[in-house]
Amino acid sequence: MNLKSLTDTQLINDTTTAVTAERRITAETIKYFFEVNRRKLHLKMGYESLFTMLRKHWGYCEPTAHLRKSAVSLMQDVPEVIEKIESGEMPVTVAANI
Repeated sequence: MNLKSLTDTQLINDTTTAVTAERRITAETIKYFFEVNRRKLHLKMGYESLFTMLRKHWGYCEPTAHLRKSAVSLMQDVPEVIEKIESGEMPVTVAANI
């Protein structure tokens, strides 16, 4: 992909599309992590916590794993938060600190 060849309008539109997709995929991934956590699959696979599984199985760095795990914890208490993450109304970094 040669971004230099895009017009300004194309670049803005494509960036908007990418941001929307990123939010959707992040929300979807958190839903998967929520279900993995609900089923306690991390324990079945020998990890002491979802956080450890995020780090060791999926290779997330510590801060990113913490954000995902915190978002999963919030989703347990406030299920509708996932729609806010997906829409961009609530960034994962905010969800992780509530």
